[in-house]
Amino acid sequence: MGRHDFLQGLREFVDHDAVPVRAVTREWTVVGSPRRLHRTYEFQDHRAMCAFVIGALQHQDVTGHYAHLSIDFPNVTAESYTHDLDDVTELDRELAQALDGLYDECSLGGMDVTEEP
Repeated sequence: MGRHDFLQGLREFVDHDAVPVRAVTREWTVVGSPRRLHRTYEFQDHRAMCAFVIGALQHQDVTGHYAHLSIDFPNVTAESYTHDLDDVTELDRELAQALDGLYDECSLGGMDVTEEP
């Protein structure tokens, strides 16, 4: 799914005045049993949180690699590990990087979904 489709799907959730977000956990950390990457984001606006979650879900559908997302407004926690190996792999690092990019896009003045790409 391209950026145009992504933005089209978010129009009902986010407007151009979306409130920036900040990470509760500033870095991805590794937690154990099984080892997995962990990060929590905090949102001040429900629409910005929805945009982040929808973007994360769409990215996961494209890549076929899924994180556990826990939503408890105002927080979204992401945990990722490769289940076949019960450990963190490059797939998890790539997913973490993609979520960070989505976070950056949401946090830099809000995500503008009013304009076509």
